[in-house]
Amino acid sequence: MTYGLWQRALGSHQTNAYLVYDEETKEALILDPGDEKKKIMKVVHEKGLKPIGIILTHGHWDHIGAAAALRKQYDCPLMAHRAEAKLLVTPFYNHSGERDLRLTADVGLEDGQRIPFGSHALQVLHTPGHTAGSICLRLENAPVVFTGDTIFSDDVGRTDLYSGSDAQMKASIRKALKEWADDWMLYPGHDAPAMMADVRAGLERHL
Repeated sequence: MTYGLWQRALGSHQTNAYLVYDEETKEALILDPGDEKKKIMKVVHEKGLKPIGIILTHGHWDHIGAAAALRKQYDCPLMAHRAEAKLLVTPFYNHSGERDLRLTADVGLEDGQRIPFGSHALQVLHTPGHTAGSICLRLENAPVVFTGDTIFSDDVGRTDLYSGSDAQMKASIRKALKEWADDWMLYPGHDAPAMMADVRAGLERHL
């Protein structure tokens, strides 16, 4: 069975939201719904998808803005790494300002955890650095990984915000350089996707 993938840059920070779904069962996971919930809902309706979960790669406001509304709309669990709990529930830390975003995940994720949808699954890769609970999501049996704000096509995530760590970011980069194949396509939280082979040299410069 094949999978489907939809992506749009949404909101004032042009954060990439993703839908990854099973083409046969139509079960879908929503990744980083930062804003513009109606655009996401429109695609879900047009494709006949059945959202069964919402996953946050981390808890900054531009990645979580539409999560509460979509959780209510589709009655599905919100998932984030356990280490992201304080950031998610604290507007000062998630930088939501007047939007005053306070979220509590229904499922606290851990490194290596599988999140199935249809005949497919995403695997949680804990990649702290941008935040303590930042994760990437590897699509099993496909050369695809969603990198959030950990790795971009030409840079890595900043480490100077709450729970960020330059040392942890370097450790996450080293692990990616060692374990990720050159043919993996990286789908980041901002900007365009890129092949691991094309970002490898840039990542090495951050060590």
